[in-house]
Amino acid sequence: MFRICSLFSGSSGNSTFIRMVNKPVSLLIDAGMSGKRIQAAMSLIGEDCASIDAILLTHEHIDHMAGIGVLVRRYKVPLYLSRITWDALQRMPVGVVPDELVNVFEPGDDFCIGDVSVKSFSVSHDSADCVGYSIRSESGSVSFLTDIGEMTPDVMAEISGSSAIFLESNYDRNMLFEGPYPWPLKRRIDGSRGHLSNEDCAQTVGLLLESGTENFILSHLSAENNTPDIAYSTTVSHMSANGARPGKDYKLQIAPRHIPGDPWVI
Repeated sequence: MFRICSLFSGSSGNSTFIRMVNKPVSLLIDAGMSGKRIQAAMSLIGEDCASIDAILLTHEHIDHMAGIGVLVRRYKVPLYLSRITWDALQRMPVGVVPDELVNVFEPGDDFCIGDVSVKSFSVSHDSADCVGYSIRSESGSVSFLTDIGEMTPDVMAEISGSSAIFLESNYDRNMLFEGPYPWPLKRRIDGSRGHLSNEDCAQTVGLLLESGTENFILSHLSAENNTPDIAYSTTVSHMSANGARPGKDYKLQIAPRHIPGDPWVI
C-alpha cells in the first residue's frame, strides 16, 4: 500500500510525496518549491524530508526543480533523472549537486529504490526530455503525468491498470482562447508538446477507469485558464455520461496549488 499526497501543484511549483505503508521507502516526485517550503508542507502531513529515500525529477522546468539542489545537499537524498535532463539541469541555478547522489537513466528504464520498482517513460512536453513515472510494488502502482501535451497509446499502455494516477488537467480551452495570453503562447499550451486540457484529461480518466484505475488526482491546473470547479466538473460530467459515479465507481481529487492535498492510502 502507498500513502500519496500532492504537496504543491501548478505552474508556481510542483511536488508530490509517496511512501510505502509499513515499509521504509519514501519518494518525492519533483521539487518545484524551495526546500524550506517543501519541508513545511511535509510537516503538515506528518512527514519529514530527512526520511526521503530518493527524488525523481520529471523534467528541468523551474516549477519542477526549484528546490532540487537544496534538498539533495541538505538531506543527502539521491536524485534520479534522465541523462538529457541531467545535462539540462546543470545549466540551471541549482548549485552543486554531488555526483555520487546523481542517478541517470534513459526513458523506458526500470530501476529499484528499496522495495519499490520505478518505471520511467517518455511523455510529450516542451522540455529537454520529459518523463512520467509508475511506482510499483506487489500491492499496486501509482503513476505520475503532470506535464503532458497529448495522451498517446504508448503512454496509456504504461499507466493502464495503475491503482492511482496523478494526471494533468491544465486548462479549459474556452478560457485559454478567450483569455489575454498572446496567440503563440495559446498555441504552445494547446499543442502536442504543451499541456493536457480538461476535456482530454476527462476522456483519459474514462479510459483508465475501464482498465481498472479507480483513484485520480487532477494536477497542474492553470491559475489563469482553469479553476478547480471547472476541471472537476469536466471530468465528472464526462464520467457521468458514461454511467460512472464519483465516490461510488471512482475517487477524484483536485491537487491544490499552494498547500498539500488530502493524503490517500491506496
